[in-house]
Amino acid sequence: MRAGAQALLPFFLACIAFVLIATVWESAGGGFTSRAGGPKAHVAARAAGGGAGSQTPEPAEQVLVRGRLVDARSGEPVCAPVTLFGAHGFERHAEAGADGIFQVGCPREARLTLAVPRTDTHFGRLKELVARAPFAPLVLSLEPRRDLPVVLRTRDGRALEKVAPPSGEWARETWPTLLITESPPIGRPSEGAPDPLLATRLGRFLSTVHGDVPLRPGSPTCCVGYVRLFQAPPVVCSLVIGSRVLQSVQLEGDERLISFQVDPSELENTHADAELHVIDSETSLPPLARHGVWLGMLGARAHELDAELDHNGRFELEGVAAGSAELELRLSGYENQTRRVDLHAGERNDLGVVRVHPGACVAGHIVSESGEPVHARVWSSSRDGRDRPAGQPVDSPPGADWFAICGLPRTSVLVGLEDPRYALNPVELDLSEGSAQNARIVARRGTLLRLEGPYSAGGAASVRVLDARHLCIWLSDNLEQEVHDLALLPGHYTIEVQHAGGRALRQELDLASGAGATILLR
Repeated sequence: MRAGAQALLPFFLACIAFVLIATVWESAGGGFTSRAGGPKAHVAARAAGGGAGSQTPEPAEQVLVRGRLVDARSGEPVCAPVTLFGAHGFERHAEAGADGIFQVGCPREARLTLAVPRTDTHFGRLKELVARAPFAPLVLSLEPRRDLPVVLRTRDGRALEKVAPPSGEWARETWPTLLITESPPIGRPSEGAPDPLLATRLGRFLSTVHGDVPLRPGSPTCCVGYVRLFQAPPVVCSLVIGSRVLQSVQLEGDERLISFQVDPSELENTHADAELHVIDSETSLPPLARHGVWLGMLGARAHELDAELDHNGRFELEGVAAGSAELELRLSGYENQTRRVDLHAGERNDLGVVRVHPGACVAGHIVSESGEPVHARVWSSSRDGRDRPAGQPVDSPPGADWFAICGLPRTSVLVGLEDPRYALNPVELDLSEGSAQNARIVARRGTLLRLEGPYSAGGAASVRVLDARHLCIWLSDNLEQEVHDLALLPGHYTIEVQHAGGRALRQELDLASGAGATILLR
């Protein structure tokens, strides 16, 4: 036994020596590293490359996407935020500094969308790419934005506003304005022609004649305002009065101003008179409500008229804008009625008889999750969100938790809170059998969903957010606003983007509890 132990002694000593040598070697920075690289390997690399101009080696599974933003005209660097979006919720943000340079770490071989949002000085841009190593630095040219002065004058050079000034509250419909679209619109008065005001807007017109903004020093003679484009040229700029297209020009991006020559005779006979008779559909008698007549040109927001129904349910309009318009009746206690009418210039237009239907009412309570009363604004809409408000939005009285909405259609409607403090979580109510009492809306805190875009184009004609029940809980057609922050409850949602004349694009989203998300609108 003693002889056997003496024979194994050299083997044990060799093992101890090997362990000591390995320990000393590792402490000196030696050893093996895997392909992925461990924390010690990264620390050693940073220690070894601490001199000026050194770069940290990229992990094998990562690629550093580098690029530079420059002005397309001058070549000067552009400072702007940059976002990279990928599959499975991948999202990285960066900032191009004063030198226009940005860099973002991304998974290798990932298919990404690089988005540069529109800024005050430049149009945005989208670019699809694949993160491969080695990644060649990108150079992205951004088209500059600027306000284009608009000059309206007669053929003899006089300012149009001096020869034929706008008059009355209908100035926006009886005096020329501008429409920015992708293709030339087809205008009236030919019967059956598409209405140009229904086209997707790609810009905004500002005019002192309309009281929007003051003219700036150095503005050209006969300048009436400025055009602000949402989309980089080429775009079509059309001069429109009411729903009639007078002229169209294409903007290529090199213009310093937009100039139109207008014949003052084209502005004559732009007004019309109208009369309408309103009765209750159940009693055939005039409705008790007298106020709530709204009128607006197609494609524009309607506004309430300073008129009321007489004791026979009739009302008359004088000097309104001629052309295609939408007449809305929002009489208290009745379902909203919308009728498209064509008002012929220089005529007295009989709009006929409109039968209004008594609407249903919804009354209920707003409470917190702990049962305490909540003061908030309540909205209502149809299930698809297209008819909002279906009734008149109301505020719950201060210190009370009840609400009431009247004039709702006798069908399925959504009723929910319109308050940034609480999540969009409407209640669906079936009003086919009549009014509903004791509806209960629970005010819950939500998780933030941010909708960003559009970047390179004018944007979506409409954006809808559908919940797991396929109910439209939010809708917007604001092409100008670039960021929408919504509070939603955790769950599954569908983001639907509907472009004018195109198919709807849908994106699915599973919103986790307490974790926000960002969706890029294209």
